[in-house]
Amino acid sequence: MNFLSNFIKSAKHTGAVAQSSKFLAREMIKQADLNNIQTIVELGPGMGAITKQIIERMPSGIKLFTCEINGDFVSHLNKKFPEAEHIHSGIDNLSQLLYERGVEKADVLISGIPFTNFKKKEREKMFKSIQEVMHKDSRLVLFTYSPIRFGSFFSAFQKVNISYVPLNIPPAYVVTLRKK
Repeated sequence: MNFLSNFIKSAKHTGAVAQSSKFLAREMIKQADLNNIQTIVELGPGMGAITKQIIERMPSGIKLFTCEINGDFVSHLNKKFPEAEHIHSGIDNLSQLLYERGVEKADVLISGIPFTNFKKKEREKMFKSIQEVMHKDSRLVLFTYSPIRFGSFFSAFQKVNISYVPLNIPPAYVVTLRKK
């Protein structure tokens, strides 16, 4: 499977021409703080560059779910990372998808969704879906290539931290948020 060909087929949903670097993935896991949690949900894992780092660093006993809209990526994830449950779906009904799996709230959400590619109304709908599965201590960790949408993140969530990862193609910002 070729990441670039999936980008060409659907740049809006794939969002990048290359997989996330291990440096970006490690920074996201660091910001997620996987200690003392029970459930991780990865949104838009693509081919699993960040999933790999989550699995390598998460303590035993934690449930990991991924939610991916691209069926080719889901097939790849199922083969490569059987430790997680990979859900072939968008995130519009995230609370229902988790409820069906016995999860009411997620402790950590790690997102590879290219929010900057979506219109304001689409982003707001996705943010609402994410907020529905967060409790007061949940963390949402996402990355973006440009600070242009920071305002939309901060209007929907409380800012915790922003870090910069230059060793990624393209360089990226890691934004850590909590529910308002």
